[in-house]
Amino acid sequence: MPVYIISLSSPTKGTAWREEYYRLVTPLLAKHRGTIVRTGSVVNLERGTDWQRGAVIEFPQRADALGFYSDPAYRPAKDLRLAHTDGEAYLIGD
Repeated sequence: MPVYIISLSSPTKGTAWREEYYRLVTPLLAKHRGTIVRTGSVVNLERGTDWQRGAVIEFPQRADALGFYSDPAYRPAKDLRLAHTDGEAYLIGD
């Protein structure tokens, strides 16, 4: 059954870093069978933080999503994202 990583964030240091982030992340998503379902602006409907951007990434199984997130090759991209945004990330699904 598919699982999803949901990422919500707001930039703190501009958006120029995104191009490098996607360059680093794209091959890792393929390696871990992840697919970007949707990215874009976020509207807070209930009891949340007013994040500016969101992403939904689908993986075939939980192990694929956790493998992606814990892959040492993802660390440079993750560090880049964390250095330039405030946000939250969630894994949804069994």
